[in-house]
Amino acid sequence: MNLTNWGSKKNTTKNIKISVKLNAVRYFLKHLPLKIKVVFWGVFLSLFSILMLTENVKAKKNLRAQALAMQTKHDSLLEAMSRLAAYRDAMLQKQDSIEEMRDDLQKAEQTQKLLREKANKTQQELDEVNSSLEKLRRMRYGASLYQPKSKEPVSRGKLSGKYPKPAHFSYGYNVRKMSGPELRDRMLDMKFQSYPVMQMDKAELRRAYIGYHYERLCRDVHEKTGLPASVIFAYLIIEATSGGVESRLFRNHGNPGGIKFRKGNGAKRVNFHDDCYRKGKSVPCGFSHYTDYEQTVSAWSAVFNAQRYKKCKSYKTTKEICHCLYKNGYHTGNNWRTRASLADEYWQIRKSYPTN
Repeated sequence: MNLTNWGSKKNTTKNIKISVKLNAVRYFLKHLPLKIKVVFWGVFLSLFSILMLTENVKAKKNLRAQALAMQTKHDSLLEAMSRLAAYRDAMLQKQDSIEEMRDDLQKAEQTQKLLREKANKTQQELDEVNSSLEKLRRMRYGASLYQPKSKEPVSRGKLSGKYPKPAHFSYGYNVRKMSGPELRDRMLDMKFQSYPVMQMDKAELRRAYIGYHYERLCRDVHEKTGLPASVIFAYLIIEATSGGVESRLFRNHGNPGGIKFRKGNGAKRVNFHDDCYRKGKSVPCGFSHYTDYEQTVSAWSAVFNAQRYKKCKSYKTTKEICHCLYKNGYHTGNNWRTRASLADEYWQIRKSYPTN
């Protein structure tokens, strides 16, 4: 505060009053007796000392409270530090375990790679063995392995033996998970002929297994249509199975030839996606569902007995028959040669059937 302005107009009255009081106190103290002055100063010093002691006590209390607060904070900080240390140790342990797991995973991948390489080598060796066996078979049997010995076409072979009606249409489906050796053992247990079976690969084993269980079906359709049983077998393999497993349409609905549903044919309708389109988009086709074996045989025979296939029955070889069926619209895929090859294989497969 500026001392020159101390006596301004606003503070003049107040300052005068203070100065009067101070002058009065000075005068009073100046003219008091010495004893009274001593007593006064003693009392004043006592009161001042008491006041200072009180202030010291309060300050000590405040310092103690602050010290307690600081100690509490210190303890909480120590506890938090201990928790952080424990968390850090846990993270380090997890890191160690993760590194161990990563090492184990790398070892497992290396082991898997080695096993895959060994499996590939084993498969190559197996393929070489199979090709060698195939060469030996061809050297021993020549073209007779896939062609008939007689001058008559395969489709005119003699049918013999008694075969029961199939109890269901899921024989191949029931053995779908079997490997080649497992299926071969099962067939040998069923009294299949050991020599042909031992020379077959997995695909041939599955066709032989399917052919045996549906031999009665092929024969019944042959008798109703006049087409060779070998051709019926070939069309069964192509139309109703895939990899030796029956299609859902054949397995669940007794429809081996993809027979479309038509009103009045005594069958029920089921829908499957095949070759039906509407406005350029694929839509479900209506197929026939047959409830028993006789219905299946009659329906499939009726397809082969259509007028457009009549002339196909006059041909002498399986190639001619299969080509005729293809040209007259039985199927759209140009795989009639595959069907003819399967028909030629039929008579060799039948040699492996159990003797009845």
